[in-house]
Amino acid sequence: MRVAIIRMSLANIAQQLTIYGGFFLLIGGVIGNGFNIFIFLVEKNYRQTPSIFFFLIGSIVSTMHLVCNLTVRILSVGYGIDLTIKYIFVCRIRNGLLAFFGLIVFTCSCLTSIDQYVTTSRQQSIRKYSDIKLAHRIMLIMIPFWFAYCSPNWMFYDIVNGFCINTSPTLIAYNIYGYFIFLFGLPILLLTIFGYLAYRNTHQIQVLVNQQADRQITRITLMQTIIVCLSIFPYGILNIYGLSATGISKNLDQQMAEYLFASVASLVSYAPFSVSFSLSNYLKTEINWAFSFVLE
Repeated sequence: MRVAIIRMSLANIAQQLTIYGGFFLLIGGVIGNGFNIFIFLVEKNYRQTPSIFFFLIGSIVSTMHLVCNLTVRILSVGYGIDLTIKYIFVCRIRNGLLAFFGLIVFTCSCLTSIDQYVTTSRQQSIRKYSDIKLAHRIMLIMIPFWFAYCSPNWMFYDIVNGFCINTSPTLIAYNIYGYFIFLFGLPILLLTIFGYLAYRNTHQIQVLVNQQADRQITRITLMQTIIVCLSIFPYGILNIYGLSATGISKNLDQQMAEYLFASVASLVSYAPFSVSFSLSNYLKTEINWAFSFVLE
């Protein structure tokens, strides 16, 4: 009896965390990203800065990711309304978009961090690569590339015995190793390296003065680096455990504990898409200006 209560308690914790935490991330993310998108689109000067351009693309895709994927998760885990097992197109599209949107946002985060290092560099030969036209070209390449990378998910997911699952063993390995590299290892590596280099450059005051680089943008980028790394770390651990535990039989208690951890890790992984930097000192003035612009 006590064991059954504990199992129910773990399931209830996962459900309540998903409902309250999910709605917090969803509403906060949509509103915050909406502010970013509005400000970045209205102010032309922002669109000429590569870092802001990457922020803009990241904010747009993050909003789409929250609406398309987090909403489905809240309904499924929180309320038991799993659209992915009722409609095959939801099953396939959701699993494809889950990876596609994530890869685009993390790509934007990495490119922002790299651009901040480039912008604050001492060497003119490096600073010249902070160019808005180059930023446009990079995104025109990366978006179709990640779309093609994620396209197998739209073909090999199916509803089997009441579950939306990957029906291709090859694709399962492809996703596990690929996501571990591109959604965990590589983003953390790039963000850590270039985040540190950008942080180091911000302390070279003379360089920043000569280049008139915006210190607030660099600080926002560093904040983003920290949040992304911390939020995707549990998800990476979950993938590592999934690889190491393949084929191991587990009792119901172990499965419930893993379910709770997976629910928490999945929810935390939405943080980079939800956290808005619109409330930083850098953008407070622009938000006030935006409201006055609308009221006029």
